[in-house]
Amino acid sequence: MSTALRGSLGWLAPLFGAIAFVIAVFLLLPVLAIIPASVTSTTFITFPPIGLSSRWYTLVITDPMWTGPIATSLIFSVFGSIVALCVGVLAALAVWRSGRFAPWLSALFLAPTIIPSIVYALGLYFLYERFGVLGSSAGVIAGQALLAVPVVFAVCLDALRRVSPEVRQAAVSLGSGWLGVMFRVELPIIKTTIVGAAIFAFASCFDEVVVALFVTRPDQLTLPAQIWLAARSSVSPAIAAVSVIIILSLVGLMLAAYAVLRASRIRSE
Repeated sequence: MSTALRGSLGWLAPLFGAIAFVIAVFLLLPVLAIIPASVTSTTFITFPPIGLSSRWYTLVITDPMWTGPIATSLIFSVFGSIVALCVGVLAALAVWRSGRFAPWLSALFLAPTIIPSIVYALGLYFLYERFGVLGSSAGVIAGQALLAVPVVFAVCLDALRRVSPEVRQAAVSLGSGWLGVMFRVELPIIKTTIVGAAIFAFASCFDEVVVALFVTRPDQLTLPAQIWLAARSSVSPAIAAVSVIIILSLVGLMLAAYAVLRASRIRSE
């Protein structure tokens, strides 16, 4: 497809390639600027850095102000990704089998991606307050998981659409019920994709900040929420250091998910 696109652009292909490169650099420069700012020896963020020091990384991994939110984020993200994975995979299976209703159901499960985060978080706040679960760990996990469901749903549905319907029909003709078809045929076929979807769901939950700010208690802040609150009151290089840790961790997760999904696509072909 990329070869055909380059061919259709003709002599404009190098121009569009240069524009894409400039846009990519423009988007990456603010992220790359965080890295040198995290090793400055001053007590405030400077760019370029004044001196070099690893003290801020040491502070991040030893100070309870940061270690607590890191642990909270990991716990919430693990359980949130499990919930999102279960709901997203089942939703993908349901839509794949739904025939002519598939477009409508797909729009329903992808709807959270078009709702502004602040609107969604406000709705959760009033809903949780009404039922007395505001500030509960289960409420935070559910709120973050719902935002990750569309990611899992889209990835798994794409994988299921590459599975021939004759495979399911053959299993049914051999006497297998719908549970047997799901657990013995469909899920094993897309198991590699499910692993990649789980990684994406974890990254989505870990990186979420708006819901965490609205529905968590002060003693259970997640790491992104703690960064937001710390940035409002100070410009400590510790913020840059923890940001670099998050960036590298999420990039590693995304590369792992890409490798898993690519291996799944090659295997299915």
